[in-house]
Amino acid sequence: MRPVRYLIISAAVVCLVFPVRIHCAAPGAPAAAFPGTAAGGELTVHVIDVGHGDAVLIQTPDGKNILIDSGAGEAVWSEGDMGELAVVPYLRELGVHVIDMLIISHAHYDHIGGMATVIKRLGVREVVDSGYPRTTQVYQDLLELIREKGIPYRKVRKGDILSFGAGVEARVLHPSRTEYRWGKRAEINNYSIVIRMEYGEVSFLFTGDLEKEGERDVLRAGYPVRSTILKVGHHGSKTSSTGSFVSAVRPEVALVSCGERPKFTREKPCRNLRRVGARIYRTDLRGTLVVRTDGKSYSVETEREGGYFPAGAASWGMALLWERAA
Repeated sequence: MRPVRYLIISAAVVCLVFPVRIHCAAPGAPAAAFPGTAAGGELTVHVIDVGHGDAVLIQTPDGKNILIDSGAGEAVWSEGDMGELAVVPYLRELGVHVIDMLIISHAHYDHIGGMATVIKRLGVREVVDSGYPRTTQVYQDLLELIREKGIPYRKVRKGDILSFGAGVEARVLHPSRTEYRWGKRAEINNYSIVIRMEYGEVSFLFTGDLEKEGERDVLRAGYPVRSTILKVGHHGSKTSSTGSFVSAVRPEVALVSCGERPKFTREKPCRNLRRVGARIYRTDLRGTLVVRTDGKSYSVETEREGGYFPAGAASWGMALLWERAA
């Protein structure tokens, strides 16, 4: 019982030292209800809880809705079609019935598996893709559906500017080259579209499943990568978030979209993020994550009570220990 008691006491200390949410808004500003839509002059980023996968909704101040990925479809390791179970219901709850831009970060199943459902259930004005020549049936069927619906489709490369609305600057930082040498799976991950978005003084970096080699290419390109908020690459896997990349980005907040898949070893990325003082939020622990900003300050909200994984923690596993001890 003695170790358990010490753990409980440690958990209490952590809860006192590290607050449940980040609130950098001006004192006295009203808190928006979760999940909530973007208020006037506010940009909102939703990292939707889709288990192991990615689905990120960006709502801009002038009313645009941009969706990056859509989670997995039916698979033995997924809970079902995340487009049907999570993404579409969440967007409809927000009153979103039309997606202005649907971005395919890359053509892996945990990112595009639910996308056909999203396209069928909601209006889509444009699809953006890296154009990697992926030959899986799921990807080919998705491209065919886009053609059938007559949705404008375009491929982007490093340096392209995306129209996210007035006052929001979004630049594509990757991909740039046509081929990677790390084998088939890593090659696809390294074709992930990387986007840096700025709204006033607050910036975001979305990295898909970019791995080490792709991160090096982004740094070599010479574009600014320093960002307030980082959507961590490859679900927090050890394949990504190298020390040099994280040091260049130096995020204040790191958002991780992940499920409970034990093959992903996250201690090394966590250490790299901890070294720069980033606060780490995980969807597997806290559900959907929402960042709101007026361009000067920002706040982070979580679907479930709790908060972020403190920057001072020794490993990702410690967050679970604190959770169980509380």
